[in-house]
Amino acid sequence: MVLSLDIGGGVVSNFTGGTVAYYRAEARSPHAFVWVHGLQGAVLAWIYGEWWGEVAVLAALAMGFASLVIRLQRTGFRRQLGVLLFTLLSLAAVAVPGLPRLGLLLLLLLGLKLILGFAGNRTHPVLEA
Repeated sequence: MVLSLDIGGGVVSNFTGGTVAYYRAEARSPHAFVWVHGLQGAVLAWIYGEWWGEVAVLAALAMGFASLVIRLQRTGFRRQLGVLLFTLLSLAAVAVPGLPRLGLLLLLLLGLKLILGFAGNRTHPVLEA
C-alpha cells in the first residue's frame, strides 16, 4: 500500500512545475533522481517474487528509458521519444505471462512517472504549481 501511494504520488508530482523547478534550481542530477527509483523496483521484485527477474528488468528499463530522454532533453523530439519508450515499456510489461494486474499497473505507473512525468517534462511542465 505504501509503495502504491509513493508511486501514485510521484506520478502527480512529476507532472507539476514545482518538481521540475526544484531539480532545475537545485542543480541536482536528474539521473540520480531517476536511478534512486531502483529501490521501488527492488521492492516490487520482492513483492512479486515469482516474477522477480521480469519485474527487475522492467523497472530497469523504465529508469534507463527515463535517463535516455533526459540525455536528449534539448532535442525537439524528446516528448515523442518519451511516448515511444513508454509504449515499448508497456508492451514489454503486458508480455510477462501471469504477472498480477496490480504489479503490472505499478510498473506502468513507475514508467509513466519517470519517462513521461519527470524526464519528458524537465523543461516545460504539464501542470503549473
